[in-house]
Amino acid sequence: MRKDDLYKVALLCCQVKVVKRYYFLLLFFVAGSEGFGEWSSSLNRYEGVLLLTEDFKKKTGDTCGKIDFFGEDINDRQTEKTYTKVRFSSDKSVTDYIELGPMAIPFVKDDLSGHFSPSCNLAWVGALDKGEVTDDTGEVVGNHERYYCVFIALPQACVLAIHTGMMCSGKFDRSDQWVRDDGYPSLDLLSKGFPNIKKYIRGPDSQVDPTLDVNNILRCDPVSRDNVGDYLKVVNDERLGVSENLRDEIRVEVGTLNIK
Repeated sequence: MRKDDLYKVALLCCQVKVVKRYYFLLLFFVAGSEGFGEWSSSLNRYEGVLLLTEDFKKKTGDTCGKIDFFGEDINDRQTEKTYTKVRFSSDKSVTDYIELGPMAIPFVKDDLSGHFSPSCNLAWVGALDKGEVTDDTGEVVGNHERYYCVFIALPQACVLAIHTGMMCSGKFDRSDQWVRDDGYPSLDLLSKGFPNIKKYIRGPDSQVDPTLDVNNILRCDPVSRDNVGDYLKVVNDERLGVSENLRDEIRVEVGTLNIK
């Protein structure tokens, strides 16, 4: 096989599946077939394949993992394809599903890069609320559309914050802070800690703070010996408005804890 043909095979494999061990095996095969003496003359091609690999990773999030969308949302109000839940996966782990139940808005895909922070500890995903505005009689009086950016801690799949407007225009820096494009101070998403069950007990109003949803708190602050008392309050107090299915889930977690 000619050298040019081998190069095309290596390039195609890098485009289809970026896996380091395959990548280096292909490069080794190309070098071996022509002799190591010609490796320096092919250096520009090696660099081209490497740049293509890195560009592919940036576009797909392959460096940290990927974002999987589930539950296509069939809604007459929306022309964009939207999804009820997302999940993050990598070669090391797969997170729980994430839903924005209290806000009742779906997630939306995009082709943007930079969904993961350089450390892979944080990520963001978009959500879109779009539809008609009706008056008290049910007559349509207008339309609304609002885009949200949902910031998530990994691998816990813990929703840390939900923002909209200019807050969504920015990027992660190397210290895991969200740097806004409009020049306003950076957002330190980890400075206030994770949502936890104690905060929920103090003020269980997820309409004010949608991160204080018990489904989310279970991911952010799993049942442990340190917080089991607060979780039992949720199980035993029906006034908190937690569904019976979710209270059953907490009971199972508490029971597992007691077995250990």
